[in-house]
Amino acid sequence: MFSRVVTTEASPSKRRFAQDVLPWLIAVSAFVIYLVTLNHWLTLNNVSLAAKVAGWDWQPTVVQPALFLATLPFRCLPASWVPLALNTGTALCAALILALLARSVSLLPRDRFPDQRRLANNEQSLLLLPNAWVPPLLAALACGLQTTFWENAISASGEMLDVLLFAYIIRCLLEYRLEKKPSWLDRAALAGGVAMANNW
Repeated sequence: MFSRVVTTEASPSKRRFAQDVLPWLIAVSAFVIYLVTLNHWLTLNNVSLAAKVAGWDWQPTVVQPALFLATLPFRCLPASWVPLALNTGTALCAALILALLARSVSLLPRDRFPDQRRLANNEQSLLLLPNAWVPPLLAALACGLQTTFWENAISASGEMLDVLLFAYIIRCLLEYRLEKKPSWLDRAALAGGVAMANNW
């Protein structure tokens, strides 16, 4: 009696899709969705930031230096354009967060349980099944469609920059686990320093 051998390893193109292409598809899709639902004017979330960027607030900015530097280009715009520009920038940050989340989920080790060790039969413990795109997509959907995340994605409050820095740190640590290049730890340390200076 002949037994059929089932291979669990996906082709390199499918692996690269889940790790490299899918995060960008998620980011573009999320950015379009956030742009469609974008708040075009002031809200309670963004009135303080918009007032500082537009020059309506006379007090100097002494906190959140990363947010100050990120919003510096918006200070050249006319005051009436500032709320829309800030909200669009925040939508872009939210889309990048979802791309980093999808990339990080695709890099998570899959060898913690016996069944996972059987399926992830490679030295890096990555999920190599043909449907390896499902976990990153579900993670991005769960985060991106969550009410609080969505509200902060379409109205600039400054919090998305903090989450973006945190997501980048996690991605750097997972990339280091995979490649063992010290430059990933250097990037994580730099992003961590910027994040702590911006919001301790």
